[in-house]
Amino acid sequence: MSAIPPLRAQQAALNETLASINREMSQLSDLQALLDSNEKILRQAMHDADKVLEDAKRRDVPAVEEVLVAPTVVARQLYENVVEERVLEECRAVIGKALDKGRIGGDVWAKQTRSLAREEFLKKALIKKISQGMGLVEEERWD
Repeated sequence: MSAIPPLRAQQAALNETLASINREMSQLSDLQALLDSNEKILRQAMHDADKVLEDAKRRDVPAVEEVLVAPTVVARQLYENVVEERVLEECRAVIGKALDKGRIGGDVWAKQTRSLAREEFLKKALIKKISQGMGLVEEERWD
């Protein structure tokens, strides 16, 4: 008779452990179902992404001018003026190199550089005015 209480205690512990194992098995089954669902969603998303990549590879690369579209007429003017100002700057650099190589004379260089610099100055002033009008830069104040 003295052996019965320890056996009952052991049986209670085993029953408690069995219940705990059953709960964990249920949680693992739920987790497995969730992981299977996530894996299915991920595989579908990867399949869709592969389709998009294949479609993108078949298309021609658009020109920058087609992609870079100004939201307003004023913004388009700003883009165009910035481009023209950079072109004028590059032209002045090329004329300087031509002078260095002896392909043009000093008088041609001076005349062209003055003309390009004047035009570049006007473009910069217009860019500054448009930028201020669009609120892109703060106006300079002489207080």
